[in-house]
Amino acid sequence: MIITATLLLAAAAAAPVAAGIPQGTTNYTLVDSFTPSNFFQEFNFFSGGDPTNGFVDYVDAATASQAGLAGYASDGVYLGVDYKNKVSMNTTAGGRQSTRVESKKSWTKGLFIADIRHMPSGAGDSKSCGLWPAFWFLGPNWPENGEIDIIEGINTQQSNFVVLHTAKTCKVANTGALASTKLLLPECQGHIGCKQQPQGEHTFGAGFNAAGGGIYIMEWTDQAISTWFFPRGNPIANSLTTGANSTLSAPDPAKFGQPHAKFVGDGCSIQDSFKDQSIIINTALCGDWAGKDWTKDATCKTLAPTCNEFVANTPEAFTNAYWVINSIRVFQQGQQQKPKVPYGRRGAQAVSFSA
Repeated sequence: MIITATLLLAAAAAAPVAAGIPQGTTNYTLVDSFTPSNFFQEFNFFSGGDPTNGFVDYVDAATASQAGLAGYASDGVYLGVDYKNKVSMNTTAGGRQSTRVESKKSWTKGLFIADIRHMPSGAGDSKSCGLWPAFWFLGPNWPENGEIDIIEGINTQQSNFVVLHTAKTCKVANTGALASTKLLLPECQGHIGCKQQPQGEHTFGAGFNAAGGGIYIMEWTDQAISTWFFPRGNPIANSLTTGANSTLSAPDPAKFGQPHAKFVGDGCSIQDSFKDQSIIINTALCGDWAGKDWTKDATCKTLAPTCNEFVANTPEAFTNAYWVINSIRVFQQGQQQKPKVPYGRRGAQAVSFSA
């Protein structure tokens, strides 16, 4: 699927308010709202070397705009990977061009709601081989202030992983999560982290996209970090979807049902382990996970001897390797309600993406 990724002129008309989002007693109020109207003013492009040693060249805003790797599509923010050019294995740039953006703001605790229409997946027979997309939260001086990975996976993986990383020993339980959720690793310290895998074919990759995406939610308190996923069309997803008839009133997590993943400290302080987190959205290629596990994947290892070779020589495998983000909203307790931000629909006039 080919999408033109250019900034389009936003209409400034305010959206009417509709009922439907469940109201509760959690006292959450909106503190930040990132939509197509302000996303590129609130996120920075990362263009340094890949911290995970991937075969990837993260480009700056100007390059992303010129190459069609960032902009707007399907009424959302588009962040993609180059799918047109072969890449030399000897490139000094690091590999295939891709995008990684990081929020200018950071938060400690809150309710985070992301409406995502599309996430990176493979095309044709590639089955997402070489891809390592992630929607995650990172504190300064990793891992001192922790890391929270809401969406993460590699290669032919079909359901999502939710992972935490801490600086010190931190053992967790998943008490209160859905019974079907697997606690794969309970120790959060270091690069591997503690890991849970909620079940469901629509939580990640091609299955997620086939359902039209959906809503990912994280609630972060002093006691636990919980996540939910609701595919497009689910009643709760419908009540939380931004659009012309949306409301920015805070929803009530108590009405979401059991979390799909829940990390509860078991001899570990959530409050002390996670602070000052920024939002990161990126698509890595190969590297310390997708590349390292290449030969362990029955499908991927038949496509090329190494992950780097596949990524370098098969640009067409990455035509679906893009994010479309409709909105990200941040709520916190005890904060003053901010003015509502209209979800403007862009007009037909196209303008260049200004870095």
